[in-house]
Amino acid sequence: MNSVLLSLDRPRELPQHRDAEPASYVHSNMLIWNDLRYAFRSFGRTPGFTTLAVLTITVGIGANSAIFSVVNSVLLRPLPYTDSGRIFQIVDNAPVGSGAIASSFPKFSFLHDHARSFSDIAGVGLC
Repeated sequence: MNSVLLSLDRPRELPQHRDAEPASYVHSNMLIWNDLRYAFRSFGRTPGFTTLAVLTITVGIGANSAIFSVVNSVLLRPLPYTDSGRIFQIVDNAPVGSGAIASSFPKFSFLHDHARSFSDIAGVGLC
């Protein structure tokens, strides 16, 4: 075995193996196929584990797709309005514990008729 000494004044030398030439594409491809054949043989020996692993991966991929679909439609996709970056929310809060309705139609009508800072105002009623 060759010993390599580390020194600050010369670069480190890597040990050379007698068959150090790189594997060819065909050789590495055969290694991959051998690994895949071994994996499928192992899965065949333990069908319960294989079924559980496949079901777990399937549920994980399905849940990931569902969550991404919701996040994409709610958070990532822009609103279907022109200049959606200029949309604001006006909130009128009632005192806490008063039981009063936070806003009313007369307040909305007043804002709609007299607001000059907004090009348009829309109201949403929640029951």
